[in-house]
Amino acid sequence: MEYINSIISGTIVFKIGRDYVYVSPFSAQDKTFADFFSQEVYDDAILDGIWTQKEAEEYLIEKGYWSDEYEKEIKSIEERLEQMKVDYFNHFYNSQTKKYIVKNIEKQKERQQNLHTKKYTFYDKTCEYLKQYCFNSYVLQKNSFFMDGGLAHEKISVQLIHSKYTSVLNDILSKIRDIVKNEKWKSRWYGLKEKSFSNTELTDFQLSAISWSIYYDGINQSIDRPSDEVIADDIALDGWSILQARKRKEEEKKKNAEKMLPKNISNANEVFIPARNQKEAEDIFNLNDGQGKARINSIRNDLQTHGSRTENQLSDTQRDLHMMSIQMAKENKRSK
Repeated sequence: MEYINSIISGTIVFKIGRDYVYVSPFSAQDKTFADFFSQEVYDDAILDGIWTQKEAEEYLIEKGYWSDEYEKEIKSIEERLEQMKVDYFNHFYNSQTKKYIVKNIEKQKERQQNLHTKKYTFYDKTCEYLKQYCFNSYVLQKNSFFMDGGLAHEKISVQLIHSKYTSVLNDILSKIRDIVKNEKWKSRWYGLKEKSFSNTELTDFQLSAISWSIYYDGINQSIDRPSDEVIADDIALDGWSILQARKRKEEEKKKNAEKMLPKNISNANEVFIPARNQKEAEDIFNLNDGQGKARINSIRNDLQTHGSRTENQLSDTQRDLHMMSIQMAKENKRSK
């Protein structure tokens, strides 16, 4: 309940030494000034020759500590993690396979974190860091209080308040998904939705709670709703969601490509549709069924290997003719 009440109120409470400190939601007015003030700090830092994050990365590349290959690896890890979640969902009732996939997901996430740490080695020495720190410091000064209402920064350093606040905030954010699946939260959410919150200026963790709650609402209302067991398993549900997104994307591509089809194609074995760009070419290609795609790939391989080919010289045509001759031979034997 401590997390649920914190989300509803938008208030974070923690203890520094013997003092209880609570941080109220930041107002739009405070954040507006913090934006202006932190941008000034950023601009001054640029003039003082402090690195930007891009310049810090260029230095790491120059020293051989970072490279484009690492960037590609980060992207490939994201793609692998996505596919692993799909595989986990597809093997949901195979406990041995699931354990194997979970171990690999953990390894990939660990590698991902190591690469992130490597990439941002000098982040705390950049203009971007200064800007973010100044923004957070200002809003925390204005909104951190003791229980008697006194401003916390008058007794405790803003740096210490910032460190403790960030730690507690990250802890709440890491648990949001589990919190919104809790029956105590759902009873409030279903009854009041966004009106569940007592403050008008929504915090980051309140927005996260809303986002996840709407996500689960959508899943429960889906025609293809997965089982309760899948919904309770975050990895499996992510895999299901990825498959649904892929399905929608393919359907959208097919719908867009079908708009380019000529009207009278009912008796046509093949239809040629010119594409204006690569995206249109991909959408048109996806109009083909599995057999059609296999034929296109076969023709492409023939042309790459032999150059120009007539229809009768194509590999798939030769296969069709061969199958027809076998069928005709069988029919002749039956007639005799």
